[in-house]
Amino acid sequence: MEIETDGAMETELQTGDLQARPPKAPRLRITDFGLTRDLSVPSGMTRCGSVLGTPGYMSPEQTDSGAGSIGWATDIYGLGGILYFMLRRKPPIEGSSLLHTIKNVQQQQPVPPRSIRPDIPVDLESICLKCLEKRPRERYQSTSELQSDLLRFQAGLPVQARRPSPMDRALMWCRRRPAVSALAASLLIVLAFSSIALEFLLVHSNSLKSLSDRNATRAAVERDRSRQALQAMTSGLASNWLGAQRELTPEQRSFLEDTIS
Repeated sequence: MEIETDGAMETELQTGDLQARPPKAPRLRITDFGLTRDLSVPSGMTRCGSVLGTPGYMSPEQTDSGAGSIGWATDIYGLGGILYFMLRRKPPIEGSSLLHTIKNVQQQQPVPPRSIRPDIPVDLESICLKCLEKRPRERYQSTSELQSDLLRFQAGLPVQARRPSPMDRALMWCRRRPAVSALAASLLIVLAFSSIALEFLLVHSNSLKSLSDRNATRAAVERDRSRQALQAMTSGLASNWLGAQRELTPEQRSFLEDTIS
């Protein structure tokens, strides 16, 4: 990376011109010497299957030939990687080895810069992470769009980059891990059906208990009615019998009446 400045000020000062004009704004140029090659080598062809680039800054399509063709979206990812390094002083993706880094590039999301440096503006983080989306179509569609969003951020205007919602992050996680997602979905379905079945059994059990309680109450009422009817009938029969007994003494009759009542 190099910065060019206009040498006009220095030249005119050396000639004694006190009205020296200010230099032009520095021009930032991005270079990648990791892709240089020795021109003295007869064949300039890259070997099939070789990896070109710094793994931590490479886009997923660069590390996996089946992920999609390399194009303008790859450059957007690279610009996002540079912006990420400027914010965190670390590459977007890291790993303990080359293969581990490449695997992380394909599956792991960059750590949001604000989780390490909360002073980073939210909109700037959103711009950076949009550049680093795993799927090319989810990044900026051109460098002009990226430039426009950066200018909007610089002017204090709302940016077009949208921070992914929790649902978006969940969907992205599912796309990266389809097997685990399918297993998790199956477990959730089983748990959901188990919860529904358990709730049904509880409701049915409570209904049966309520019905049993109502039946027990109804049976108790019927028993009381039967007992009262039996007592009334027995009392009536005993009174009639007692009235027909003429030979009883007053003492016996009084005793029997007290017993019947």
